Amino acid sequence: MSFTADGDPRSPWPFGDPVATALLGLLEVELRGHGLHWRVAAPERLEVFRDGGPRPGRMIEVAALRARMARGAKADWPDLVEAAVTGWLDESGPACRASGSLPGVFGAAGPTGVSSGSPSGAFGASTSGSPSGLFGASAPAAPAWAAPLRSRLLPAQLAAATAGALSRPALPGLAEVVLCETGPRGGGRLLAAEQAGHWPAAPAEIFAAARANVRRQGALPTERRNVEGADLTLLSGPGPYCPTHVFWLGEYLSRDGVEVDGNGALVALPHRHLVAYHAIETREAVNAAGALLRLASRQFETAPGALTDQIYWWRADRVSALPVDSVGETVTILPTPEFEDLLDRLPEA
Repeated sequence: MSFTADGDPRSPWPFGDPVATALLGLLEVELRGHGLHWRVAAPERLEVFRDGGPRPGRMIEVAALRARMARGAKADWPDLVEAAVTGWLDESGPACRASGSLPGVFGAAGPTGVSSGSPSGAFGASTSGSPSGLFGASAPAAPAWAAPLRSRLLPAQLAAATAGALSRPALPGLAEVVLCETGPRGGGRLLAAEQAGHWPAAPAEIFAAARANVRRQGALPTERRNVEGADLTLLSGPGPYCPTHVFWLGEYLSRDGVEVDGNGALVALPHRHLVAYHAIETREAVNAAGALLRLASRQFETAPGALTDQIYWWRADRVSALPVDSVGETVTILPTPEFEDLLDRLPEA
C-alpha cells in the first residue's frame, strides 16, 4: 500500500492515516534519542540525518515497518519502531555504506562507546561484583495468569503515542508499562488496557505482578567506576528491564552501606540497559551530578532503547527531576532550593 493512497494527495505522507501518523510520532521519539532528525523525502521514504551532518542523509524505506504496525496491535507499535531503529543502527557499517547509504548519519559502526547489550566497557576500567542475595529468598511462584508479565519503563511520550497500552506514571518523564513475554529472549507485546480489563486482577495488581516477575529474576550485576573524578555505581543488564530496578534502589543503597532514609541518591536512566547512581553523602555529590548529567547525555544519544537524559534526585519516599539549562553543547544542572540547601549541609569529601 502506497502512503499516497490515503490523506492529502499533494503530500507524500498520509497524515489522515492513523498508522502512518503514529509511525512518525514514534520515530520522532526514538530517533531523537540517538541525536537524529528526519524528514519525509518521498512516499514510503524518510531522510535521516544529524545536525551539522552531510546532506542528504541516509534514506530509509519504511513501508515494511508501517505494514508490520498495521498488522499488529497498537500496544506493540513502540517495540516495532524501536526494533526497526536498532536494526538501522546495526546495519550502519562499511558494507552498508558501500551499498549506497551515506556515511556520518548513524556512525561507522553503530552507537558510539556502547554495545547493543550491556554497557560494559564504555567507561574504562572498573571493579565488578554480583549482588547475590540482595533480594533475599526467592519469592513465591507467580500465578499462571501473571507468569508472562514484566514491568518496563518507557519515555512518557512513547507510551502516550501507543494508544491503548496499559501504562501509569513512574518517574517524571517516564511511564511504566507491562510487557507480555512471548519468548525466552525478553521479546513480547505491550499489554493493552482493553486486554487488562478481562484479566482476573485489577490494574494495580497487574503492575505489582509484573514488577515482582522482574524482581524474581534477581539483582543486577554492579560496576563501580570513577567517572570524571566522581564515584558512580552502574547497574546493567542485557534485557529491557534494567531501569525497572530503580524501584528497588533503596535495597541497592543498603547493600552499599548507605543510610536509605538519609540524603538519597542521584540517578540516571539513559537507556534500557543502564542505571547509574551516586549516593549523596558528601560534597562529592556536586561533581557526581555533573558526571551523571554528561554520562546520561552521551548514553541517551548513542545507545539503543533511549529513555531519558534527565537526572533524578531519589529519596526513600519520592523521586524528583533536577532541572537543567542547555546552552549549545553545555548542559548545567539548576539545583532546586531544597537540593541547594542539602548541598550546603554536606561535609567535604
